[in-house]
Amino acid sequence: MPETYLPFVTGGTANHRPKLGVCMNNPYKFPGPVQDTALASLQPEAFHNWGSWSPLIPDKMYTPVIWSPDYQLAAQQYQNLARRYPGRIWLLLNEPDYPTQANIRPEAAIPFVRNWIRLINPICDVALPGVSVSYHQAGKALTWLDTYLDAGGPIGNYWHIHIYAPTVTAWHQQIEHWFEWWSRNGHGRATIISEAALFYTASDDEQIELMESIAQINDPRIAAVYWYAAATNAKTPGLLDADGNLTRLGQAWTQIQQTVK
Repeated sequence: MPETYLPFVTGGTANHRPKLGVCMNNPYKFPGPVQDTALASLQPEAFHNWGSWSPLIPDKMYTPVIWSPDYQLAAQQYQNLARRYPGRIWLLLNEPDYPTQANIRPEAAIPFVRNWIRLINPICDVALPGVSVSYHQAGKALTWLDTYLDAGGPIGNYWHIHIYAPTVTAWHQQIEHWFEWWSRNGHGRATIISEAALFYTASDDEQIELMESIAQINDPRIAAVYWYAAATNAKTPGLLDADGNLTRLGQAWTQIQQTVK
């Protein structure tokens, strides 16, 4: 049986609208004028950046990430950051079920997760494990989770997952698929969708339709949704272009943010 010693935490805002965040992907991972411009333009309610970057943690909007056992600070550094900035939510692991990402077996992840929880919680909350409940990937992700729990893996304050799909309808079907699993295994912990978008082959109109539908979510089981991503690259139609200007998607995002706040 899994360890369930962490407290239940409900998520989202008072009316059950999830917080709307953004993934500040490279080249925005360090503080400075580019990131400052991005945050000022996008005005997210939260953001994360693939790591636990010490200079960013003073910003209450920042969500630190422990990407994998291969990308980590010394234990004392994690503990010091948690003590200095209590109340943050830390995301543990990034697609451990996926070969080109954290790529770690469930049984191997357990001692790392247990140690990270020991260092950070209860000073800060933890969310895990960042599996990709995406189109054609969800079965593998949920199998990873089943194995993790069956082996006694600890449960955090939140779940965090990624969802990508080819269409808006398919994206929301993946949420339904997740909550089918969650209804049996979720232990009442709210979910953070820490990466959300359609596949990069989708049109801007389709991506905007997904943004609008996410803004209409009113569900206490969903604490936050982070749009992927801030920066534009070959496989990411981002919210900002290479010069830091709002793209069409970025303009839509900021309008949606203003509407829901």
